[in-house]
Amino acid sequence: MKRYLTLCYLFFPFLAFAQLDTTVYHIAEEMPIVCACSYITDKAEQRQCSDKKIFETIYKHFKTPRGKHEDFKVICGRFVVAYIVEIDGSISNIRIVRSCEVEVFDNAIIKAIEAFPQFIPAKQNGKPIPVEIIFPITLHYEYSD
Repeated sequence: MKRYLTLCYLFFPFLAFAQLDTTVYHIAEEMPIVCACSYITDKAEQRQCSDKKIFETIYKHFKTPRGKHEDFKVICGRFVVAYIVEIDGSISNIRIVRSCEVEVFDNAIIKAIEAFPQFIPAKQNGKPIPVEIIFPITLHYEYSD
């Protein structure tokens, strides 16, 4: 029993201080881009391509809410959306920072963002890092019978 306790006291301090870096950055030397745009060598064109692919995905996967359309005949609003591009290029922590207060539209936008393509992660000093991306989406929705 004493040997076991001694081993615990010897190794526990090392385990307690072995923490992973969980910092999420907001800017990096190289911001994340959609994998489909990685063949482009010019950084500005690469960014334009990536932005285009992101908005194409939102347009393709945004499903208009079903249900009581009389509740929202016309919705005009600006959403602010945030998500994290992880070090493996996946998306996590999708959230609505600012909403137009119609929950079904919030959920529809989150579903569209969940369909984003794989990213090449952001890099700082040549190493992949997690980065939070925040961007606005303007919505004009009109329901007609």
